[in-house]
Formats: sequence, C-alpha cells, structure tokens
Amino acid sequence: YERKGTSWKKTKSYKSNPSTALGMAFSTNYFWFANARTGGVTVLDKNMTEVTNLYRANAELYEDSVMTVAMDQNNNLWIGSLLGLTVLYNADAAIEAGNLRTEPVVIIQDGIPEALLTSTRINDIKVDKANRKWIATNASGVYYVSDSGEETIYHFTSRNSPLPSDIVYDVDIDDTTDKVYFATDNG
Repeated sequence: YERKGTSWKKTKSYKSNPSTALGMAFSTNYFWFANARTGGVTVLDKNMTEVTNLYRANAELYEDSVMTVAMDQNNNLWIGSLLGLTVLYNADAAIEAGNLRTEPVVIIQDGIPEALLTSTRINDIKVDKANRKWIATNASGVYYVSDSGEETIYHFTSRNSPLPSDIVYDVDIDDTTDKVYFATDNG
C-alpha cells in the first residue's frame, strides 16, 4: 500500500508465488521490497509499477528468501537472505542498465579473502548517519560494520554485550539521539 495524501493506493504483485514483504528500501528512482517466501527482491518505480525482481538466478543472491533490504547513502542496496548478505552496487544505475548482479562483501580474515556473513540468516539491516551498517542475524548477534562492510567495528553477542540473545530480529536507530535498539527473541 502507498499513502497518497489522506488516501492509500493498493499495489498488486503479479508473481505466481505469494510472498510477504518484510522490509523495504527507497532510492531516488525505485522502491525495493524484500520477499521472504522465495520472492527475492521486488523493484517498483515511483508509479508503483513492478520493474523487475532480483533472484538467485538473475542476480546471484545466495537465496531467494530475502528477509531484509537497506539502501545506503551511496545508492548500494544491501540484501539479507536466509543464507547471507549480498550487495547491489549503484542500485538505480544497475536497474536502468539491466545489470542485476549482486556481490558479496569481501573481507580479509587472517590474510585470506572471504565473503562476509555467508550461510548466516540476516534478519535486518539498518544504515546509520555515518553510512555504517547494523546487521542483525538469527544466531550470531549483531554486526556493526564500516560503510563498505569490509571492517567489523564491533560484533555484539549475548556474551560481550547486554543483548539477551544472539537471535536478533530487528534493529532500529533513533536519529535524534543516535541510540540503537535491538529486538531479540528474549526481549
């Protein structure tokens, strides 16, 4: 649904596989919807017309069950699925060019390059004012990473922070106070 002044406009997806949009992101030209039931990411233009969908087959997502999406300040779409994290760099231009290929964030671990948060369920991603990402996982707490994602600033778990659980469903940032809130399975 889209709010137009005091009224709402209903937009229908024409996918044969019904899906629940768990989160959405906005860019200059598009709306991006995460679809949890193997729906990938639905992309709508400003007229609420479905433009395309990102899937494992056409965009190299790790998994078509996408739990969350977040647009950063550099127009990069961060996509969290049941099996990890990928990014569609320069998202608006990528859609316009028809280049839907997402990429993992590559980090250097003990001198060896590896993808950040593969095989990890990503429940939520939030971007703060410094363009850093807060990534909530289903079993590993929350990762607070640099704007590129290549550096982990802090990894919050129930063992090293006040988090009551390592299962974190949601992250919210109060932009006026810069406080960060976490919703877990234990409160």
